Amino acid sequence: MDAASGTPALTWTPILPVLARHTRVIAYARAGLGVSDPAAPLTLGSQIDDLAALVSHEGDGPCVVVGHSWGGMPAQLVAWTHPT
Repeated sequence: MDAASGTPALTWTPILPVLARHTRVIAYARAGLGVSDPAAPLTLGSQIDDLAALVSHEGDGPCVVVGHSWGGMPAQLVAWTHPT
């Protein structure tokens, strides 16, 4: 789950317990936001690469990538460019 631009992964906190009762859930902390480490200037390409690496590393088969507002753009592009 990728939050809106400028908002941390903790944005998803209110719904994580409900979703976690049914499936594994990962709230993605985009580089440079929230509690993640500072990052070099982010590009759309670097955000897609980072999210795709997380999905590849943590995924074991098909997954649903969720994004809100700006987080929807990298989520959608990862789904298109890195289908599983």
